[in-house]
Amino acid sequence: MKSYNYRTNVAAVAVVWLSTIGIHTTQAETIDLRPTSDTFVVDPGDDHPHAKCLNEADCDFGGAGSRAVAAAAAYAEDATAPNNAPHGYFRSLLRFDASELAGVSIASTTLSLYTTPEMTGGKDIFNPKSTSGDFKISLLILPEELEWTQGYGTPGTLDTLVTDPTTGLTHNLLEDLLADPDASLVDVATLHFDADLLDPDEVQTWMSYDFNSATLNEALASGETFSLLLSAADDSVSFNFSCRNQNNHPGDPPTLWDNGPILAVHTVPEPASCVLLAIALTVGIARTYRRRRRPGAELPH
Repeated sequence: MKSYNYRTNVAAVAVVWLSTIGIHTTQAETIDLRPTSDTFVVDPGDDHPHAKCLNEADCDFGGAGSRAVAAAAAYAEDATAPNNAPHGYFRSLLRFDASELAGVSIASTTLSLYTTPEMTGGKDIFNPKSTSGDFKISLLILPEELEWTQGYGTPGTLDTLVTDPTTGLTHNLLEDLLADPDASLVDVATLHFDADLLDPDEVQTWMSYDFNSATLNEALASGETFSLLLSAADDSVSFNFSCRNQNNHPGDPPTLWDNGPILAVHTVPEPASCVLLAIALTVGIARTYRRRRRPGAELPH
């Protein structure tokens, strides 16, 4: 009977400890990263509808309140000419500091953009309406000496803010940067922008995109600084979204917008310390029982 009681006690303790495994684990977390810098660049090409666009490839737009992604051939059929004509090739860059994620296991990511269905006001460098299509996200990693700067240019100051590497990133400077052998650019996701999902009764709508890239997860877990380059993946896509950092005059802090881009990082749940302790104690109890059940071993009274 003593042997039976001992075995029963061992089994009961094991069940109690093991039952904690399903309860006391660290919960999966979602950590929101906001860009530390963001901007867009544009190449108007040779066939642009506005005289304002002549020097866009040599201008920075770090002081603008929105960012843009558009194919060079994007066309808005229901817009008034000449606004319906393509306005150029737009790309946006978002820089993130992943230091708080160093060593964390990453499950997936969600990029959320506060997107507008159409552009209004005097910003006629942009395509007038959002159009559906595919866009891609690329991971850009640069050595410190090549890091881009956001700049202070806006669509309203194209005549004065032209090429100057010290003021901000331009289309031409980005092309030079990507051609540098020390720059690393890897595509991590191709996503579909559906303009029909934009709320027609709202000025802007949150659009969220879930994706899982081992390359991006590795960059996040490294805790380093990196950029995401958003660009067209077909000939039709065009959309604008709110910035996070709107640069003011040089020397002044930027205006931070809550409706700027959000990179939500979903982590992998891991066993808590109490679970590891439970496993260790269960294994220890089991080993003790096996030793005492060897031939010649005497069970405790």
